[in-house]
Amino acid sequence: MDSNERLTYPKVCNDSNGCYVVFRLNGKRYRLRSGELINDSTTNLNNYPENMRQGKAAILADRVYHYIIKNNFEFSSKKISTVEPQEVPLLKQFDLLINERLDMVKSPRYKKDLERFRDILRAELVSKKEISVKFIDSIFSTYKNNTTYNIRRAHVNMLVNHLYDKKFPIERSTLKKKRPDEKMHRPIKNRVAMFELLKKHDYNLHICCLLVYGCLLRPHREVRLLTWKDFNMELTHIALGGDKVKNRKNRIVPIPTYVRKELLLMDNRDKENYNIFSNSVKPYNADYFKTRWTRFKKNASVDKDISIYSFRHTGAIQLYERDKDILKLKKTLNHSRVQVTVGYLRGLEVNNLTENDMPDLL
Repeated sequence: MDSNERLTYPKVCNDSNGCYVVFRLNGKRYRLRSGELINDSTTNLNNYPENMRQGKAAILADRVYHYIIKNNFEFSSKKISTVEPQEVPLLKQFDLLINERLDMVKSPRYKKDLERFRDILRAELVSKKEISVKFIDSIFSTYKNNTTYNIRRAHVNMLVNHLYDKKFPIERSTLKKKRPDEKMHRPIKNRVAMFELLKKHDYNLHICCLLVYGCLLRPHREVRLLTWKDFNMELTHIALGGDKVKNRKNRIVPIPTYVRKELLLMDNRDKENYNIFSNSVKPYNADYFKTRWTRFKKNASVDKDISIYSFRHTGAIQLYERDKDILKLKKTLNHSRVQVTVGYLRGLEVNNLTENDMPDLL
């Protein structure tokens, strides 16, 4: 029997119980969560912190593979010497440099995305003893959506470029950024009716959408993390610290009267550290409003192209069409550059020209 048929290289997998390696040996499927069968009782994958398990599983996979080959394609009950590839300086260098870069990342969600690609690169290094540029390109080149491709490309290149700059033996990807898929964000036409539906269906979601529309806040972080101490006593302004804002800059926004009236109904300002939605110190999870919006759309038969961000888009259009001041809109939306705001309006297909702006025949 061919060696490739007798033994498949162990693959790292996850399930509800944690991390494990799986492979086939002589037609039998094995699933290991520790190194006990290769006389390595010290390696128990799920005793490690969650962010280390993928890397440890990749090392265990390599050890299991060499152990089986050394022992004539079988497990032995006797303690015999094993061929255990050492964690060479190259692997230690990889871990040191990558962890150095990850320590600079503040966003938990962004860090989690980078850790996923870190594990992919690390497993390749353990398996092949190198990370080829062909493999690097393969990680993100399979994404069909151009926007997703660009995001994943940026994530992988963030790690690879750091390794390259620190003299780690790795080549940088030469694949170029693709033109993003243009998406037209639909403004909400019947806003009053929409807010009435929201108020009947889900009051927290109703308040969230009011703040997104009336104050042009971003829903899933800026709104979700609001506490009563972010408001002034008169409920006329919101002051957000950089830890709650996308571009890390402090932000102060006025509160329209119609939003203030609703906030007064749920007023709990005496407990300033309480989140305004959870009514406790701990806020709801990052997908809280996303989940509730999905349920609302299903029950209310809302257009599939409408999202919570559509309220922000609708408010931005109103603000811009009122006075055509792009710099004012940039500041209100809390964009870092005016080019971002211009692209934002282009995505909304705002009509910048009127009949009076067009060439005259006379």
